[in-house]
Amino acid sequence: MLQTAVNHPQGADTLTSAPFKRIRNHQPEVLGIQAQPVDRSGGGAIDALLRIGAFGFGIFIAVTSAAAIYFGVQVGNGWLAIFCGLLGCTMGLAGVVAALVARPLRSGLLGGFLVGIAARAVIDGGLYLFLFSVPVAAILIGALAIELIRARSRSSTKMALGGGVLALAALVSLALTAPAFPVICPAPITGPAIRISYPPSGFPWDAAEYQYHVMCPYEP
Repeated sequence: MLQTAVNHPQGADTLTSAPFKRIRNHQPEVLGIQAQPVDRSGGGAIDALLRIGAFGFGIFIAVTSAAAIYFGVQVGNGWLAIFCGLLGCTMGLAGVVAALVARPLRSGLLGGFLVGIAARAVIDGGLYLFLFSVPVAAILIGALAIELIRARSRSSTKMALGGGVLALAALVSLALTAPAFPVICPAPITGPAIRISYPPSGFPWDAAEYQYHVMCPYEP
């Protein structure tokens, strides 16, 4: 009996029996119709909503943080207001970029953006902590959870956790170093003006604000 040796290319799948057979990308082919791979990284209406929400909310955070720098300096918060505003702009831009890139980088940027803004909402909540800040923080963390559930990826989860830790570390570092910043005493306001304290007075910014106000010879 003659036997014919057939050399198969390395890495090729040799299963070719009908009606099922596999091709080199390991996707089953049934009756000549190749099955498409399942995309588990996201897509569809929910993924589009997450991207639109991250893009729009990121722009809102970046613009309002930049504007808040002016008001914060006017009430005497000086470099604290400047660095706090720049940190807010950075978080907002992270949300914008996250809407334009793929996972796992997207998950990492969303982790820094959503965790950072959620922490800021709780810190700056003040009297409205349980009426406004906590629900907002819960919504943001919930959005991050949806992102990670849809990603189903260990790398995306690690990136998101890393981004969240970096955002929290930046806030803690700012609170600890702010009292040592040089004081910027604002010019006296002689007429009617809008006074907005930024960041809002209270923990953890109270030590820095007290230091600034003591060293300025007058109230703005």
